[in-house]
Amino acid sequence: MSDAIKRQRALTVFETLCAVLDRNEWKYDRDDEQLVVRFGLYTEDLPVHYIFIVDEARQMLRLASPMAFTMDESKRTEGAVAAVCATGCLRDGCFDYDLRTGRIVFRLTASFLDSEFGEGMIHYFIRCTNAVVDHYNDKFDAINKGTMSVQEFLDSES
Repeated sequence: MSDAIKRQRALTVFETLCAVLDRNEWKYDRDDEQLVVRFGLYTEDLPVHYIFIVDEARQMLRLASPMAFTMDESKRTEGAVAAVCATGCLRDGCFDYDLRTGRIVFRLTASFLDSEFGEGMIHYFIRCTNAVVDHYNDKFDAINKGTMSVQEFLDSES
């Protein structure tokens, strides 16, 4: 696939993403050169942050949703266990965990290489991220604050 075709497909996905956000009247920051969109929404408890990246080279839509907190240094091992367990329970996406910083990020990807890509995929990314992050952010935060043990977390997920 030529670079010009890759660029055009990536721009189409980027514009589709922005059109969905515009129709929902959500405020967002966009970087037209890097094809990155950032915004946030509030769920029942903690905010959900979205970073959409349209990866032109790989022909992929990538989403990263960092938690609104980082794990305290004394809770980083417990955070790692919880993130691995949570990822194993997911149908789609995964949690990336940085043991050095205690940062937890939900990640979701989809290829648009040689495929139709429409608004439904954008809606799916947002709904899936909302559901997953809303389900786990308060549990990760409870482990971080010491109000939930890792064993209690594991028991709640089995």
